[in-house]
Amino acid sequence: MDEAVATLDKGSRVWYRQDERTWLLGELKDKNNGKHLTVQLANGKVLANVNPKDFVPANPALQQAIADLTQLSYLNEPSILDNLDQRYKQDVIYTNAGPVLIAVNPCKNLPLYTADVADQYKGGQRLVYAAAKAVVAAVADKKGNG
Repeated sequence: MDEAVATLDKGSRVWYRQDERTWLLGELKDKNNGKHLTVQLANGKVLANVNPKDFVPANPALQQAIADLTQLSYLNEPSILDNLDQRYKQDVIYTNAGPVLIAVNPCKNLPLYTADVADQYKGGQRLVYAAAKAVVAAVADKKGNG
């Protein structure tokens, strides 16, 4: 059994790998001594006696659409894809992965570059420009000192 799945309790959220391209969210119902899992999928279907290797832990619901992927409890493929999808559905196309910025093409016009949004970035309220602001300040300080 996957070490992370082995530490989960009944009621924990898990991702089930249905096929090579599809992950389904579910809730762990029974670990059956670690040999097989019983999981209820979000669509209500119950999967019994499934190989634990087909599961990875899912993040708690309160971590959905989080701005920085490094803040997720479980950093795995379905959790990253789900987080990006949740943010995309909210028209939030920028997500950080530590110092890396991920931009998802919204395929439509969004009011991202209005004066109000620009003011939020200037005030350091957005993570996207937090690192850049620090670098600019450091360069300005270095030029001033020497």
